[in-house]
Amino acid sequence: MGLGLVDGRGCGACNVCCVVPKIDEPALQKLPGCRCPNALDDGSCAIYDERPQTCRSFYCGWRLLDWVDDRLRPDRSGIFIRLTGDKALVTGEYPFAMMVTALSRNSLNAPGLVETILTAINAGIATYLVVPGPPGYTSCRMPLNRALREVAARHDAPAVLASLGELHSKTEANIGKTRPVILTVHGITGGLPNER
Repeated sequence: MGLGLVDGRGCGACNVCCVVPKIDEPALQKLPGCRCPNALDDGSCAIYDERPQTCRSFYCGWRLLDWVDDRLRPDRSGIFIRLTGDKALVTGEYPFAMMVTALSRNSLNAPGLVETILTAINAGIATYLVVPGPPGYTSCRMPLNRALREVAARHDAPAVLASLGELHSKTEANIGKTRPVILTVHGITGGLPNER
C-alpha cells in the first residue's frame, strides 16, 4: 500500500480539493466548503504556476492509493478521500488515517465505496466518515473501524452499506455542534489591523 501517485489517474476537471478543505497559509486562505477564488469552472486553477505549497503537495486518496476504487474520483462519486498524519487520528501500523468525506448522503451509494472502506478497515488503517458542516464551519467525523469491524471481517458489503447509512445519520445529527473556522492572521505585526 504505497503512497506514490497511481498510474492512469489524473485530476482532469476535478477540483473538489479546491472546495472541501481549509487552506490556511500566507499565500492563500480559504474556508472549508468554500470554493477557492482561483478555481475556474473548467477545473483548472487561475494561479496554477504560482499556487501555494499546500496546493502543490496535496493529492487526494483516489490519486495516492491504488486500492481505492477507480470509480471514486471525487467529482464523479461525491466521495473525497484524504489522508492525514494527525497522530490523534492515526492508529495501527500505517502512518496515516483515511478520512472519507461524503459530500451528500447519496454519495454513500457510490460504486466501490464499500469495497474501499472494507479494504482499509481490514488492513488496520484508521478510517473515518466525515460529514461537512456548512461552508466555513468545521465538519463532523465518526470513526469507522470499531463500528464496522465485525461486518468488515465478514466482507458483508450490504451490512457495511446499511451501517454507513446509520453512522452518517448519527454524524449528521452533530452538524449543529460545528463551529466557525477561524483562519490564522498571517504577516501582521503590532497587533490586529484595527488595533494599530
